[in-house]
Amino acid sequence: MVALSVRKSLTYVTLAIGVVVIGHEWVEGLQSIATFLGLVSAGIAIALKDPLTNLAAWAFIVWRRPFDVGDRIEIAKHRGDVIDVHLFQFTLNEIGVWVDADQSTGRIIHIPNQLIFTEPVANYDKGFRYIWNEVPVLVTYESNWQKGEGDSDGDRVQTCRASDAEAERDLLAASQQF
Repeated sequence: MVALSVRKSLTYVTLAIGVVVIGHEWVEGLQSIATFLGLVSAGIAIALKDPLTNLAAWAFIVWRRPFDVGDRIEIAKHRGDVIDVHLFQFTLNEIGVWVDADQSTGRIIHIPNQLIFTEPVANYDKGFRYIWNEVPVLVTYESNWQKGEGDSDGDRVQTCRASDAEAERDLLAASQQF
């Protein structure tokens, strides 16, 4: 038991002497406190690169508002509705990947804030309120395309006439803003 105590004490004394000797060498090598603090801060910045970038991106999201909670965005192959913004990540309610339309898949995706600095962000809700879409119509050789063209033209004109003027005004406003 005494040998164990002596060995433990000897280990602590050796460790203390080692810290003093190495610490003395470091202090002699770092003649000024500014050099020491510069090296420490550079080490911390390298070690904490991702968290610091996420914090900077969070500040960008808060002040510049590339998107808000409730906006539908696309970033880095992920599309969805923003449901939360935190210090290190924002959360999307995913749409469209497993379903054929822009409906929620039920998956929640947590995306690091730093991606807004490196990936393009498409915001469906800022700028222009409309998303252009096509309505595919299958016409075969056996189809009566003349009858179909007449039917669809009448429906399309009645449906779109009311919103065309409003869409044109919004497009003009968005083009002046952006």
